[in-house]
Amino acid sequence: MSDILYKFISSPSAVENIAAGNLKFATIPDLNDPNEMLAEMNDDAVAFSLRELRDTGFTDYQYKWLCHQSATLNRLAPHMHAVPMPVNKEAATRQLKNAFYDNAVNMERLHRRTVKIMQDRVGILSLTTNNQSLPMWAHYANNAAGFVVEFSELESVFRGDDTGSLNALKPVDYYSDFKGMTFDPSTQDRLFFSKHESWSYEQEWRVVVPLGDCSQPSQGLHLMKICKTHISGIILGWRCSAADRASVRKAIANLNPRVTVKQASVVRGELTIIDISRTQGD
Repeated sequence: MSDILYKFISSPSAVENIAAGNLKFATIPDLNDPNEMLAEMNDDAVAFSLRELRDTGFTDYQYKWLCHQSATLNRLAPHMHAVPMPVNKEAATRQLKNAFYDNAVNMERLHRRTVKIMQDRVGILSLTTNNQSLPMWAHYANNAAGFVVEFSELESVFRGDDTGSLNALKPVDYYSDFKGMTFDPSTQDRLFFSKHESWSYEQEWRVVVPLGDCSQPSQGLHLMKICKTHISGIILGWRCSAADRASVRKAIANLNPRVTVKQASVVRGELTIIDISRTQGD
């Protein structure tokens, strides 16, 4: 578990909102990866998992994840939960031997439909362990004119629930060979916490929540309130304007004075970050 996580931010108003303890959860269309929550199946991996589970049966771990999967469907797509939850792992193994599951075309159709429904009902908070990534400073922090917010001990806020995947702080897994979800229910996290390895420089951790758990202000933002003590620092970009720098420092002093203020700079291509909390604002 990572104790310190960061979020790149482009605007002073977003920083001030977070400093007050308001976290924004982005909808799937708002994210920059067009393959988020990919509604695809790897036919070979799916067929192999079906054969293996029929031959060896569900383990205790897999049955636990089958329960998680049932809870996830109940939260996000209840009308797609047509098959009753087996009472134990032996019943789950017997159920999977039904010829219904041999129809690969139908299974993929149902999977796509279910994922599409879920995509419309979840929000994602994207964080990172890396506050020194120059590409992320460029892409997500307004070409270094923006900011980075530092969070601490978020795992105590997002402990997870009976779904196994939602309301939990988890690292993203980066794949080179797409496997996706299979009949093995323990692969559920692949839907929410996996991306292609070309994104691996982001070193992402994330929280996925049902949008229904968020408040929705008039501007259409999906927000969740957390204790302000989990916001521990603000890093100012090296191209941040004097006005924005002063605005953020003033807001932090009023909203969350325990937050440290740091300044990022680049010298000879190397990024450094220093604490300027005790220096005068601009």
